[in-house]
Amino acid sequence: MGVGLKSFTGRLLTDESIVWIDNFRFYELQDSYLASIYLKDQNHYWYMQCSKDFRQAKIFMKEESAERMSSLISWFLMMLYGQSAIWKGVLLIHASVVALEGKAYAFLGKSGTGKSTHSRLWLEAFPNAELLNDDNPAIRIMPDGKCFIYGTPWSGKTACYKSKKVELVGIVRLHQFKENRFERLEGMKAFLALLPSCTGIRWHSKLFRKMNDLVEEIVNEIPIGFLRCLANIDAAIKCQKKEGV
Repeated sequence: MGVGLKSFTGRLLTDESIVWIDNFRFYELQDSYLASIYLKDQNHYWYMQCSKDFRQAKIFMKEESAERMSSLISWFLMMLYGQSAIWKGVLLIHASVVALEGKAYAFLGKSGTGKSTHSRLWLEAFPNAELLNDDNPAIRIMPDGKCFIYGTPWSGKTACYKSKKVELVGIVRLHQFKENRFERLEGMKAFLALLPSCTGIRWHSKLFRKMNDLVEEIVNEIPIGFLRCLANIDAAIKCQKKEGV
């Protein structure tokens, strides 16, 4: 079944993907995982088979245009990195990140919430602000408790690929609203604000526990906020004032 891959028998773990909609499948095999993407226009599949610790993988594919091959390989690598990095104490998160005067702020939210828009508002409101990453930055907490956020090769539709780290001082979950209202979150509310944005497979029990441990460390060190907001500069200013440390 597929390119360079023998037929397989596996347990379907998920068929949900924001990027690939109903063309994605993720299976558990006896000694590995298998991710498949169906390309409707070509009527064939791409696969990535990886070890259960996500440290080794093979991609099975047919030749495509250079642009499509780059996009598909990049997506598979992001998926692989998002899992394997957890073992090293690194979280890949779905967020847009702005750096201002040596401090970084990460904006979370469901697709379409306005993360990229809110980052652009910060760039307009604060002349010294810069976009660090617009979709998939990585977070690492150091032994001394300092937390850094990194640019990655994956920045969604925005070409913002920076090999750079900045100290993370605030994380804000956004929600569209009729006015701008900021709330500081503590404890379980803070934990649940960050967890859904982490790139980690929930059905791998050891990996999920490790991811939860990292999230707990981060929320114990970094202020977490919830911003109900409009898409205007006042929202960026209010957020910065509340999150500035």
